[in-house]
Amino acid sequence: MADMDKFKIGDELEKDSFVIRKKKLAELPPDTCLLELIGEIDLYTVDLIRQFTNNIIQEGFKKICIQMSEVYYIDSSGLGFFLKLHMQVKSSPGYVRIVAPSKEVSNVLELTKLSKILLKFPNLSAALRRPIF
Repeated sequence: MADMDKFKIGDELEKDSFVIRKKKLAELPPDTCLLELIGEIDLYTVDLIRQFTNNIIQEGFKKICIQMSEVYYIDSSGLGFFLKLHMQVKSSPGYVRIVAPSKEVSNVLELTKLSKILLKFPNLSAALRRPIF
């Protein structure tokens, strides 16, 4: 596994069939980061996501958009982590927003009622337009 301390914005981490990518886009405000997740989010991958997001927060990002169009499974450890991350950055004031979730992720967020806290958006533009409340 790669040394997380050496990661800089624009890098990615791949382990087995799971990928985390920090994406740099001109339309992103300076305190906003887009993460792309690919694969399954479970007990085995949530620690990688935690380390990755800790680095992002240390670099000054308060607003985190997470693209999940290629995430086809998320378990309770993943849901718990994203809820905790949301609470952590909310006081900044910041947010965690789910962008283009797969049908599977969307269904889990709806069934657990977490979609009322972890807001989901069809695309990045919509996520960025929504004000913080």
